[in-house]
Amino acid sequence: MNTEQLLKIKFMCTGNKLYWKSDLYPEGKVEVRVTLATYADNDNLYVGLNRPCTKEEGRWEPFTDLTVNQHSLPPFHAYVDNRDYNRGAYEFLTGYGIAQPVALPRHNGFRLFRFNADRLKELAPEHYPMIARKLPPGKTAIGMQEYNGYNYPIRTIKNVYGLYMLSTLEFEKILREGEQQGNAEAAEILESICHFCTKEDLNGLTDEEMVEDITRGAI
Repeated sequence: MNTEQLLKIKFMCTGNKLYWKSDLYPEGKVEVRVTLATYADNDNLYVGLNRPCTKEEGRWEPFTDLTVNQHSLPPFHAYVDNRDYNRGAYEFLTGYGIAQPVALPRHNGFRLFRFNADRLKELAPEHYPMIARKLPPGKTAIGMQEYNGYNYPIRTIKNVYGLYMLSTLEFEKILREGEQQGNAEAAEILESICHFCTKEDLNGLTDEEMVEDITRGAI
């Protein structure tokens, strides 16, 4: 069994609880939770940790920032701070299967990591939707609608305001022609789709950008 496998067992045997190892605590560790956000200037991924509040039972308070904001990065990539109080951050992330280092030179002394999207969603489900809004749609976000023997792309966006269904301008044209010809199925599909756009936008815009387009169109 190699070192990476041993590390994973060492960290993962606590179920879904996370512990930060430190001699500063009586038991040599403290329970922590992952918190997620994005940096305002470039939408880079922010990952931090919270710990149980020392003054109010049942609440959590900030513990440390794991990531540092440098230049713009691809989705789910971030530079990790392993200095001083954060010493052990690399082992923490890899041991819990949260992120893996990228084989690129360090930047300003910080090592680049690629974060596991599924693991982040599992550990911080209340924060993950905010991250997802900043990302282009994944393959599972684009489905297909069958009409007259052909399949057309349908994208679904869900947020606190409701469910949005979107498709292409090409499909809109075909549906409107069907509606004019008295096709009830075409009329029903048209009513269910709230926004039509180019194929490039459907596949490339983030949820946040797409909702902004929908909102502007409704004004």
